Amino acid sequence: MAAALGDLDLVRRHLEVDPECIRTRVSEEYFPRQDARSEGTIYIAIFGPQRTPHMVARDFGHEEVLQLLMERTPEDVKLTQAYELGDEGIFRALLATHPNLIETLGDADRRRLPDAAQNNNTSAVRLMLAAGWPVDATGEYQMTALQWASWHGNAEMVREILRRHPKLEVTGEHKITAIGCALHGSENSWHRQTGDYPATVEALLDAGAKAPKVTDDLEASEEVRDVLRRREERLV
Repeated sequence: MAAALGDLDLVRRHLEVDPECIRTRVSEEYFPRQDARSEGTIYIAIFGPQRTPHMVARDFGHEEVLQLLMERTPEDVKLTQAYELGDEGIFRALLATHPNLIETLGDADRRRLPDAAQNNNTSAVRLMLAAGWPVDATGEYQMTALQWASWHGNAEMVREILRRHPKLEVTGEHKITAIGCALHGSENSWHRQTGDYPATVEALLDAGAKAPKVTDDLEASEEVRDVLRRREERLV
């Protein structure tokens, strides 16, 4: 909240009292649910899932606060902030000075890739994959970056991930594969009006994903159904 308000003195006081608060994210790790039936902390609605103080400061246009946060940020956190903020210069510089940094990433840092995909952050996903992030790392609901990209109908991100040869049939907690995420997302995702679900499904099928049968009860948009029908016709 201090970062959102642009209160530089308050941000500085928080960091002096608890330097580790620089690692805070809008997630259940830092804001556990008090009621299992709830959708989580109100900060998800205010700032978005997995947002950090750095990202909040940038979102609200407080560059001076962002500069202070980056100055106080440990190297491992600075790396993740660089890609999430889209600062390729900092990202490349950190990797150059710490060539084995990717190998030392813990589980929390490995899941930054699916978290970035969940936030539909294509540039962050591209940077992390180029740096060697594990392509099949899982995040919320045990979903991979490919599953999240497919759910959003982000064909560009899907193609970028497919270049790294991810597992196509991972199901996660919801027992649904990447192509299943695309089908379901074409009618239910918050990006269903803007996502390119036909191109997403085409890319997944070209990579070898298993195409479901087009049935009356298949949950998918008509455009996606057309893609699947054309594939079925090719196989006849």
